[in-house]
Amino acid sequence: MRRTAAALCAAALLATGACAADDPESIVDKEVLRIGVPDDYPLLGAPDENGDLVGFEIDVAEHLAAELGAEPMWVPVANEDREAFLQAGKVDMVVAAYSITADRKQEIDFAGPYVLESFNVMVREDDDSIATLGDLEGKTVCDSRYSNVVLRIEGEHGVQVDTYEVRSFADCLDVLAEGGIDAIATDEFVLAGLKFSRSDLRLKILDIRFSNERIGIGLRSGDTAGCEALNRAITEMYTDGTMARTLQEWFASEGLDVADPPIPQFEGCE
Repeated sequence: MRRTAAALCAAALLATGACAADDPESIVDKEVLRIGVPDDYPLLGAPDENGDLVGFEIDVAEHLAAELGAEPMWVPVANEDREAFLQAGKVDMVVAAYSITADRKQEIDFAGPYVLESFNVMVREDDDSIATLGDLEGKTVCDSRYSNVVLRIEGEHGVQVDTYEVRSFADCLDVLAEGGIDAIATDEFVLAGLKFSRSDLRLKILDIRFSNERIGIGLRSGDTAGCEALNRAITEMYTDGTMARTLQEWFASEGLDVADPPIPQFEGCE
């Protein structure tokens, strides 16, 4: 009965934003975990031919839920809604290419990081004018309003670029292929998924990794027990080879070097 009640409560919360007062405070006490995941990022989280969500983030989230002894319930979440969904209780945790930043840590907590990732750059296959980050100087780069990559390029590396602002990097694919912009710069896992989704466009990902990103699991503030449990599960994923296998499965075929991933240093749970 408890599992059924938890599932009904999760469904009610998604519809109303509220639930019963006895809803457990920590994710370790839940039998059903409402997990915010991407549903429009190929290779990370997107529907397959049967409409089921598949991808790296989905596999990671499913494994972590199993380690916590819970059943996962997928809740698609857009980048701009991640903090709000956690704070409103619409999800219990978020596994969605969620970079750990100081600003976000003012609003929510993070477990992990569970993977270290770099930014990279994608250009047209026939464009040899960009080989280093400095070559982006004066070029037009796709900029999602929910990304900080252009700030990192200009602030950390001193490279000044023009921007073409969109909601989602996917909105830049055709524009890039047609020569309307010069490059897309973002997390290399996202770039791999974009390239995979539009192999007809003849794009290439360069080998100019920069500005490491720490990808974590978003939690509601104060869930120290949940954070610690997730960190233990992440450590186990690295020591038993699960993380290496999962990275290889989703990204090696797209040319990313994901062999022997380093175990990240955790943020710490407060």
